[in-house]
Amino acid sequence: MAAAFPCACCAPESPEAERGEKFETKFVKRILSLILIVLGLYLLGSAWHAEYCGITTLPETLAHGARGGYSNSRYLYRRLVYRQYDPERFRQYMLTHWLYASVIEVAGWMLYLRTRELANL
Repeated sequence: MAAAFPCACCAPESPEAERGEKFETKFVKRILSLILIVLGLYLLGSAWHAEYCGITTLPETLAHGARGGYSNSRYLYRRLVYRQYDPERFRQYMLTHWLYASVIEVAGWMLYLRTRELANL
């Protein structure tokens, strides 16, 4: 009996192969979500500690330089900001720290819940 499909690329995949591919995708998404959750918790804890101590540094950003390239050399020198000496700048820096940590944490939980929802289907 002749095959209905001339080549293997046109033939439909078996259900077993399809389930294996879905499992791998779910597994990678779940691992990525857990990494984001742990990173978010670490950043939230770090922000809480900086707030508690009253000392923070300039948040790292992915800002582009004047020539359009990535030029963030702030890691070479840390600028410490104390709450008691410069409260306005301290508040601005801490707001950025809290915002970054919260966004990463929420993204991790959203990815985790979406992966969990897909697993239940």
